[in-house]
Amino acid sequence: LVLLVLITYDPRVILLPGTWLSFGAVYILLVILSQRLGNYSIVVNIIRANIALLVGMMTLQIAFGLPVSLIAPLANLIVVPIVSLILLPLACLITCFALFKGDSVSYLLTAFDYCCEIFWQVLQLFFLN
Repeated sequence: LVLLVLITYDPRVILLPGTWLSFGAVYILLVILSQRLGNYSIVVNIIRANIALLVGMMTLQIAFGLPVSLIAPLANLIVVPIVSLILLPLACLITCFALFKGDSVSYLLTAFDYCCEIFWQVLQLFFLN
């Protein structure tokens, strides 16, 4: 359904590697984390998902002639939990408060700024060294 909306908006999107990488990653995660493949612990599922994404995305990147990153699974282990458990919920909370209580948003924006600064420092530490 999303692909149909994208194609309706811009038919050329089907030719872009980013489209296939995005949909490929979602497909890989759906297959790996579905219950038909067995019941595993959360840690095992995270490791399986990262290995599957590494192999699947590497295949697509090679097919499109893009550079392959072997550090991506390690980066995903750090980046995804921070963004999905801290930054995204805080951004949603700020949006809700901004709609209904405009005055109290400054404290949440300060907290969000602090979290983003720490996140940015972690990224720089991780990728520059």
